Amino acid sequence: MLPGAAARTSYFSVIGKWSMSEVVETTYGNIRGEVVEGIHVFRAIPYGRDTSGKKRFMPPVKPQPWTGVRDATEWGHVAPHNRRPVLFSIHGGG
Repeated sequence: MLPGAAARTSYFSVIGKWSMSEVVETTYGNIRGEVVEGIHVFRAIPYGRDTSGKKRFMPPVKPQPWTGVRDATEWGHVAPHNRRPVLFSIHGGG
């Protein structure tokens, strides 16, 4: 199920026939996905607004609606913490 919809039938409608390139309507705007090996794929769909800076650790905010058709055929941005090394240590006991 895609963000912004409680159920596919109540929030999404197909604008064209299911083909190699798909456009569907969401609560926030239209998105273009693709069909890969018979599976309908939609990538990088925003599910909330930016959470950096003063917005960090605050409740989520719904995404800004858009006009036109948003491309959802490519992967989105990588989370910043995935680019930094992480040290993880577990103390083994007594």
